[in-house]
Amino acid sequence: MKKVLFCLIAMFITAIGFAQSTNDNFAGKWKTENGVIITISISNGKFSGVDPKGRPTLYNVHFEKDEWKGTVENHETS
Repeated sequence: MKKVLFCLIAMFITAIGFAQSTNDNFAGKWKTENGVIITISISNGKFSGVDPKGRPTLYNVHFEKDEWKGTVENHETS
Protein backbone atom coordinates (compact mmCIF):
# COMPACT_ATOMS: atom_id res chain seq x y z
CA MET A 1 0.00 0.00 0.00
CA LYS A 2 2.83 2.40 0.82
CA LYS A 3 4.47 1.66 -2.54
CA VAL A 4 1.23 2.41 -4.40
CA LEU A 5 0.77 5.69 -2.56
CA PHE A 6 4.41 6.64 -3.17
CA CYS A 7 4.05 5.84 -6.90
CA LEU A 8 0.88 7.93 -7.19
CA ILE A 9 2.53 10.90 -5.48
CA ALA A 10 5.62 10.55 -7.68
CA MET A 11 3.49 10.46 -10.86
CA PHE A 12 1.55 13.54 -9.74
CA ILE A 13 4.73 15.51 -9.03
CA THR A 14 6.21 14.44 -12.38
CA ALA A 15 3.05 15.51 -14.25
CA ILE A 16 3.13 18.93 -12.61
CA GLY A 17 6.79 19.33 -13.51
CA PHE A 18 6.13 18.84 -17.23
CA ALA A 19 2.90 20.84 -17.45
CA GLN A 20 2.71 23.93 -19.65
CA SER A 21 2.62 27.31 -18.00
CA THR A 22 2.38 31.00 -18.82
CA ASN A 23 6.17 31.19 -18.45
CA ASP A 24 6.76 29.10 -21.59
CA ASN A 25 8.65 31.07 -24.20
CA PHE A 26 8.93 29.55 -27.66
CA ALA A 27 10.04 32.73 -29.47
CA GLY A 28 12.72 32.09 -32.06
CA LYS A 29 13.04 30.25 -35.36
CA TRP A 30 11.23 26.95 -35.79
CA LYS A 31 11.40 24.52 -38.70
CA THR A 32 8.15 22.93 -39.89
CA GLU A 33 7.80 19.35 -41.12
CA ASN A 34 8.20 20.69 -44.68
CA GLY A 35 11.43 22.51 -43.85
CA VAL A 36 9.93 26.02 -43.80
CA ILE A 37 11.40 28.30 -41.10
CA ILE A 38 8.79 30.20 -39.05
CA THR A 39 10.05 33.18 -37.03
CA ILE A 40 8.08 33.54 -33.80
CA SER A 41 8.19 36.65 -31.62
CA ILE A 42 6.42 37.73 -28.43
CA SER A 43 4.80 41.08 -27.68
CA ASN A 44 2.59 41.91 -24.69
CA GLY A 45 2.48 38.24 -23.69
CA LYS A 46 1.17 37.10 -27.08
CA PHE A 47 3.13 35.20 -29.72
CA SER A 48 3.01 35.88 -33.45
CA GLY A 49 4.89 34.29 -36.31
CA VAL A 50 5.72 34.88 -39.95
CA ASP A 51 6.97 32.61 -42.69
CA PRO A 52 9.99 33.42 -44.93
CA LYS A 53 7.71 35.26 -47.39
CA GLY A 54 6.54 37.60 -44.59
CA ARG A 55 3.06 36.11 -44.38
CA PRO A 56 1.57 35.97 -40.87
CA THR A 57 1.35 32.37 -39.67
CA LEU A 58 0.57 32.65 -35.93
CA TYR A 59 -1.90 35.16 -34.54
CA ASN A 60 -2.58 36.10 -30.91
CA VAL A 61 -1.20 32.86 -29.43
CA HIS A 62 -1.41 33.04 -25.64
CA PHE A 63 -1.89 30.87 -22.54
CA GLU A 64 -5.34 31.19 -21.01
CA LYS A 65 -7.17 29.00 -18.48
CA ASP A 66 -4.53 26.24 -18.57
CA GLU A 67 -4.39 25.94 -22.37
CA TRP A 68 -2.84 27.63 -25.38
CA LYS A 69 -5.23 29.63 -27.55
CA GLY A 70 -4.75 31.47 -30.82
CA THR A 71 -4.81 31.01 -34.57
CA VAL A 72 -2.38 29.06 -36.74
CA GLU A 73 -2.56 29.43 -40.52
CA ASN A 74 -1.01 27.03 -43.02
CA HIS A 75 -0.45 28.99 -46.24
CA GLU A 76 0.42 25.85 -48.21
CA THR A 77 -3.09 24.39 -47.81
CA SER A 78 -5.25 27.53 -47.66
